[in-house]
Amino acid sequence: KVHWLSYALSVHVNGDPDAAVGILDSYFGTLEEGCVEFEKNFESSELALYKNQLLSETKGEDEDGLGGVRKALGHLDEIEKVIVDQTGWLKAKLSYQLQLGNFDDAEDTAMKLFERGLTEEHRVHGAYMCALLKCDRDTCLEVEKMKGTGTLATLRPFSEEERSTLLDAYGSKDGLSKLYPRSNGIKRIYITILPTNSDEFKSAIDKYCQKQITKGVPSLGADLSSLYLMEDSRSNGSRLMLATDPLDVK
Repeated sequence: KVHWLSYALSVHVNGDPDAAVGILDSYFGTLEEGCVEFEKNFESSELALYKNQLLSETKGEDEDGLGGVRKALGHLDEIEKVIVDQTGWLKAKLSYQLQLGNFDDAEDTAMKLFERGLTEEHRVHGAYMCALLKCDRDTCLEVEKMKGTGTLATLRPFSEEERSTLLDAYGSKDGLSKLYPRSNGIKRIYITILPTNSDEFKSAIDKYCQKQITKGVPSLGADLSSLYLMEDSRSNGSRLMLATDPLDVK
């Protein structure tokens, strides 16, 4: 097994995911029916997810170049019975659904991740926002790569309609803030969606600061500084960047 996997990994690193998939298929072909490799355990789970990743990187035969992503999405259903890491499985599914424009399904998948306790993971929130606003594939991939507290709300400006959609999803009586009232992540993300010149923003950030100060959170200053955003002139206003001068904040 080690030799097969080493061979597949080396081919993958060399930039040929199609050949790596073929090597793994050849390995599976050497196994007998009922082998432990086809049962639910950590090794089988990780190997299945690795093959799924390889499939997503292949080009496929579709004209839009997303044939590999479609294969990977279908493959997730095939391997579900052996997957131990259900969170990783759901994250992969969410990524593929967004890339293929299956926004309603992606929204449901994001909600399942929240139910599993990922309300503090900003990448999931970024994907959830992309599903709600039906963003293009490039934007979805850009949000997926963001680090820390970055989400779609800190990547680009919103139109009034988009802002209203997100505020409803996070702040309405059926929104995330009501479903998960103890989530600090959701409270902070809600602040990033609010228009910075509104009274609601001032009230929300005041409550947020008071709670953090009461708890004695030492990183509050750095946390708040990441909210100081301005339009990036290099992108003709289509992207936001962190402001270095408070006078630049809009």
